[in-house]
Amino acid sequence: LCHDTDLTGRLIEKVTTGAFCHAAMIVIPNPGQILVSEMMQPAGYACMTIDDWFNERLQRGQKLFFGVAPKEVHDNPAPIMDRLQRYVDQKNRGYDFTALPLVWLSDITGKSYVTRGEVCSLFVQNCWEIATGVDIPGNASPSDFLYLCDSVALIR
Repeated sequence: LCHDTDLTGRLIEKVTTGAFCHAAMIVIPNPGQILVSEMMQPAGYACMTIDDWFNERLQRGQKLFFGVAPKEVHDNPAPIMDRLQRYVDQKNRGYDFTALPLVWLSDITGKSYVTRGEVCSLFVQNCWEIATGVDIPGNASPSDFLYLCDSVALIR
């Protein structure tokens, strides 16, 4: 989870009344290989080594937090890895700016809204739902993961 001080980050945090502006997901496809997968604006789906991800985020001055996914997500990584491979293989894996207002509206109303694509938090939400088979209510904003994770800690 990321907290940012730039204009876009502050706007996302203000509108969603949360502490975070971005959510990404650490994946371990092979022993010793640690990657971060995310939906980034405007580029869309990205996957990079954890070192590259940390360096990029820290250069931007973001505060980074590590949230531990629920046990059910850890116990069933295969569906997530299959889904991530689909992103790699697909040409249409872009960031869906039209989903942002629906995430914000969901924060206000508590309802779920159908989106054409994903933003960062919907990307993580959809991966977790595939792993667990359980629908997470609403359209998750980055700050919702503060409550969805088993624990969250600041990375220094």
